[in-house]
Amino acid sequence: LSSLPLLPSLILLIVKMECCSGGANTPTCLNAAKQGGEEKKEMIMLPRRRTKTRKLLPFATWKKSKNGGSDENNVDIAKKVDEVQWRFLSPKQVNALIQRGSALMMSQVATFFESIIAAMNKRLQSRRKMEKKSSTIFDPIAVWPFTAANRFQLGFLHAAQDNLKSTLSMINVKFHVDLASKFITLQGSNGEDLRVSDLDGVLRDFDEICERFVDYDLAALVESMLEGCSQELGSRLQYLDSDESGTGVSHFIKSIKPKAVVVQEGKDTALRRQLVIRYGQEEPAPVEEGGGGGPPARFITYIDLNTLKQEHVEALMKQYSCKSKGELNRKLLYKHAGMACRACLEAMQVYSDQTDSGKYGWASAYNASYAAGSLFLKSCKASPVVAETLPAGFAQEVVSCWLRDSISSWVSWKSAIKNEFLRWRDSYGKEKPSLLEITASPKLMAEFKEVMCVESTFSSGWALEKQLDFLFKDRSKRDIKDFQIAQIPLAIRHRKGSRLALLNCPVATSASARSVDCCEASTSATVCYGVGGGSSIQSTKTSM
Repeated sequence: LSSLPLLPSLILLIVKMECCSGGANTPTCLNAAKQGGEEKKEMIMLPRRRTKTRKLLPFATWKKSKNGGSDENNVDIAKKVDEVQWRFLSPKQVNALIQRGSALMMSQVATFFESIIAAMNKRLQSRRKMEKKSSTIFDPIAVWPFTAANRFQLGFLHAAQDNLKSTLSMINVKFHVDLASKFITLQGSNGEDLRVSDLDGVLRDFDEICERFVDYDLAALVESMLEGCSQELGSRLQYLDSDESGTGVSHFIKSIKPKAVVVQEGKDTALRRQLVIRYGQEEPAPVEEGGGGGPPARFITYIDLNTLKQEHVEALMKQYSCKSKGELNRKLLYKHAGMACRACLEAMQVYSDQTDSGKYGWASAYNASYAAGSLFLKSCKASPVVAETLPAGFAQEVVSCWLRDSISSWVSWKSAIKNEFLRWRDSYGKEKPSLLEITASPKLMAEFKEVMCVESTFSSGWALEKQLDFLFKDRSKRDIKDFQIAQIPLAIRHRKGSRLALLNCPVATSASARSVDCCEASTSATVCYGVGGGSSIQSTKTSM
């Protein structure tokens, strides 16, 4: 990937555009010093307090043989590799991946291939629609127009390029960059371009490797996210600390432990409602009843496939549209990374004594989702200890997968469901969806929360600061609905329509076109925050 000469100029756009904003007619960049009349002094942040970190464990490792010795282990794994009927890879290449590669880096290659296939499907659908034919191309060459990638995809490609290059070299695959058409293609050992079926074969082989030879420790992943969140929230929510040391929030988050979901057989609650990643706490038995008393046991649930029955695993595979357990492991990895941060915000609602008087808890669900994406991006680099456990580009990779899944959910919704989502979103949780079809569906409720996480994701620390202030500042010991929308800074306020299309737009979009979509109508003239982060005043006012 070091041979991609066009990437640096595109990456420069990402550096300049620290964060994206709402849908059409929404400000894009939040690094301007003044947002529609807000004083510049509001951007001054308190000194960051760092607390002592702990050693974190890797959450995806190669399985070890029961024999114990390294040589015996290699022989044992080689035998298992030979027993598998591989679709694209050879046993020699699989052994090279296991012996010299990284399970997480292999997952990054899988994400890269999925992005290429998704882009190919979009191009082919457009072409077939224009030609008014059902199918005219048989197994096309896999190409990816990297100038059409969104900022998260391009950020992932830039940060993880060394990982991708080293992993692909183990399976004898090379990059080819066509500067004329601005496409990335992949070439096999014979020098021929790989086709879509080849990429699909590699993906299925990778999923087979994940299922047979990789140990996933999602509890360790949750621990890493808790460590990052404790650093980030501890420094940004100092006004919630009850003591002068300023470590109350950080210590509270650090006291939370991962807890595997235990499915209650025969329980009326649907399986999908049980297999969720959430915050919870259990009060200890009082001393009078033989208990130890003390503070409650705080936990964040995670899904451990090793402890679930096969029928539950199959239900999860159907829920996440996975063809194998290996693919399910990869998807759960990305799901837990972000939802653990959302669960931390649920915990902060308990810490600040907020209550939700509404039925089904839609207001608290909104607040936990509102800053989850921004918190995740910052938590991944909040501490060197956390960063060491994550491969380069992990944060951008996870958000790009979220965005893809959220767009898929949005497209599948009927117009009435979309309207209900926007009504709930634009009320900032005050209004709950009124359709029984939504409130009675665990699937739709989960999708609403996940799409909300993506819609409000910003990469700017300033935006996260404002989001957290809206959620928690001066709102302790109050009903979660007790607020005024006017308290929310205009720069992070929702605008008309879904923001997913803007988040998914190519980074190569011209500055003038992007400015039209990113105008702020809070003043008499339209203030536009272009890709360079500066602002310009247009003479005409854009209608909202």
